[in-house]
Amino acid sequence: MNRFFLIQIYSIALLFIFFIFKFGRKFIIGERLIKYEKAASSKQDFMKKYERKFDRTAKIVISLSLIFMLFYFIFPVMLDLPVVVTGRYSTIIGKATSNGSTGNRAFPKSVNIKNSETGETIQLHFYSPKNIKIGDQLKVVYLPHSKYATLIK
Repeated sequence: MNRFFLIQIYSIALLFIFFIFKFGRKFIIGERLIKYEKAASSKQDFMKKYERKFDRTAKIVISLSLIFMLFYFIFPVMLDLPVVVTGRYSTIIGKATSNGSTGNRAFPKSVNIKNSETGETIQLHFYSPKNIKIGDQLKVVYLPHSKYATLIK
């Protein structure tokens, strides 16, 4: 696996865990997220009147976002931690059944690969300077839970 990619994944996971604890503390002790005192002087009356509604809405939206990220990103990445430590990555050799969905270098490509041995199709996410087209033969090393991968050839 590409070390830089692993560092990036686990740095983002740690950042989200930090935000979960920081927001969770504010949520548990009942601290306000939206404070009318910090609003512009011309808007303070309006903010004071609706502060509780804005605060409640902000807490709900942030809570739902963090819960989504917890289940969608952090749990799979943490389940892959033993694989990263031991170096026992999963490998798949097969044909691409979809095109690389992203041309942007900031985001990984998302490609479906059909395993030539078992016939199983897996969607994997990896960076590649090459364009991936349907039918390309690929060898990929990946993390089994989060499906982040490194293209070998």
